[in-house]
Amino acid sequence: MYKKKTISSLSNYSFVLPETFNASDYLKGPLARRTDDANYLVSTIFRRQAMGAGHGEDGYVMLHAATLNKVMAKDDSTKIKEALISASVIDCDKQYTAGKRSRGYRLNERFRGDKCVRVKPSNSRLIGALEREESRRKDGKLYDHIDPRTQDLCQKLEAQFHRIEIDIVLAKKLIKDLPVDSNPFDRQSAIVNDLYQKRFRVFPTQWGRLYNSISGLHSLVRPALSFNGKRLVSVDVKNSQPALLGLQALRYQSHHQEILNDLDQFILEVREGRFYESLLAECIAKGLTASTEKYSRTKRTMERNDVKNQFMIHVLAKKGNYSSEFRQIFACRYPTVDRFVSQVNERDHRTLIRQLQGEEANFVIHNVAAGALLLPSNPLVLTLHDCIICGEGQAELIEGEFDRGFDEIGYQMRVSVDPF
Repeated sequence: MYKKKTISSLSNYSFVLPETFNASDYLKGPLARRTDDANYLVSTIFRRQAMGAGHGEDGYVMLHAATLNKVMAKDDSTKIKEALISASVIDCDKQYTAGKRSRGYRLNERFRGDKCVRVKPSNSRLIGALEREESRRKDGKLYDHIDPRTQDLCQKLEAQFHRIEIDIVLAKKLIKDLPVDSNPFDRQSAIVNDLYQKRFRVFPTQWGRLYNSISGLHSLVRPALSFNGKRLVSVDVKNSQPALLGLQALRYQSHHQEILNDLDQFILEVREGRFYESLLAECIAKGLTASTEKYSRTKRTMERNDVKNQFMIHVLAKKGNYSSEFRQIFACRYPTVDRFVSQVNERDHRTLIRQLQGEEANFVIHNVAAGALLLPSNPLVLTLHDCIICGEGQAELIEGEFDRGFDEIGYQMRVSVDPF
């Protein structure tokens, strides 16, 4: 019989679940003994979504069946998923492609207003599987689809989290004061409790991005974090994805030995970090407005965040041939860039956004962050997509690493320094 071992990394382990979810309500007959497996599945989906690792607006997180089966009972894992999907506990997307794309899962919207609760595992087989996976993770072998270089960097970045502190009392107060719609499924509570218990994770995706213990933390809750008693600071690339789009378009156009005026204008704006403001002015001049809330018929003046969101939805990853006034304004202003976007996304509307995420990750993580980790002054180095988070007084060091990186790729971008 398996004897439970005391492993410090699992001593505070618990599933994070919606308060109204009870696995035994959905697993009948032979599956009734698999409640911990169901808890593990729901908790994994919950935590990935809390990290912000959901795909697109639908929020599905991709889970590899082979990875799940290292913890769940392999013979029953599919039946457990089917039972939870049938009962509308979790939703499953229809994007599965054998050998290319895993199925995506998300919590059903009926749990959106739930508080999260923590439940300890009790099944000895599953506890043993969790311990083996924790050992693999410490050895840098948890993510089979990630190359050894990235595995090593993930471990180093994860170790950085042990250097920060969180004021749990302040964090809970800030969460309580959040707007109602800003904390679906009580995700913020799950994030801050994991930070407080020093349960840190750096989760790499196949497209290059890293999600971690703070990637889903709401900006209004960030002041609860500190390093050496002082607030954290972010150094980020302004207009990161438009700027990288400009770099890709420039590379493509240079092969055709033709640089057009609109491409010059686009690259100038994105490299100086004023692209969204420039396009916003154009949209307002053309009379484009934004909805006061999603699907609302009442309108308001467009703002910078509206431009940022619509650029993502209607330009970078436009799905289908629907008419888009925003896309028409963009195409008229930057026809060369628009043609390039259409060519890249000709077969799959997600191609370009994946390429840009990969390029962003390669630059920020494998170039800038990797270099910053080698600095003799040993600054704090946390990553959040297009930015590096450091301690107060360390921003200049990180800016220097960005400048080094820009010189290496031969393409300058603008960075900004702000409190995290």
